[in-house]
Amino acid sequence: MTQGMKNTVKVLAVFLIVCCICAFAVLLVINPNNVFGFQEKSTGETSEGEKYIQALEAEPTGPIEEAIFSKRREEILQQFRDNPDRIWPTLVEYDLVFCGDSRGIGFTTEGYVDYAHNVSNYSRTIYNIPDYYETFKEMQPRMILICYGINDLGLYQWEGKEKYTEDLANFVYKLRELVPGVDVYVNSIPPSLPSEYERGPAWALIPEWNEYIKEYCKEHDIHYVDISDLCNAHPEMYDIDGVHFINSFYPLWGMRIVTTIIENENEN
Repeated sequence: MTQGMKNTVKVLAVFLIVCCICAFAVLLVINPNNVFGFQEKSTGETSEGEKYIQALEAEPTGPIEEAIFSKRREEILQQFRDNPDRIWPTLVEYDLVFCGDSRGIGFTTEGYVDYAHNVSNYSRTIYNIPDYYETFKEMQPRMILICYGINDLGLYQWEGKEKYTEDLANFVYKLRELVPGVDVYVNSIPPSLPSEYERGPAWALIPEWNEYIKEYCKEHDIHYVDISDLCNAHPEMYDIDGVHFINSFYPLWGMRIVTTIIENENEN
């Protein structure tokens, strides 16, 4: 073999080697886990590790989250039971403003909430809510609690609970418009004692109205604070007139408000 042929063979050999290296590199990029074309033999069985991962993925998180939340809620409530005075700074931290009638102003007259967080007043109805539109626009609170009803029953004796609730909801929507991002809570109408039905016959309708309002709020995505059970369980905490509350009722009411807020934030 001549020297020229030997050189040609060397060049071809180098070329082939380079081509092989390039081909291997391409295969490595395309399928790094199986460069040589080997196939793993499937046994049709799932490994213990895979089974464990699948079990974790299939585990519903709802019950776990609910258990964690229930524990957190109970811990918070226990803190309030041990130190009821903590309720009021918490509501201030939530930047909640009370808007209601004489039962609402009791949060302030009984010494729990300052006037800066309470625009309630005596003998008010839901028709007074627009009186505070400009105030709320200026304040821009994070939350508003509406608590009316006992003075409205007479106004709606002909149109009934349906019209009252519709009007109430429209005021809620207007507040949401005026204060973007605000959470508006509707409180159940605190009932009077049954002993007062004679002087206020319409007050006997409050439980029925509350059930309707509660269901309406649920269907229309309006937050609802229900204190009907607290009122029924503590007749001894009513004032002598059977309509207003004594000082010791307000911490219970405040705790229910906080609990409802916590539950709402957990759902969101």
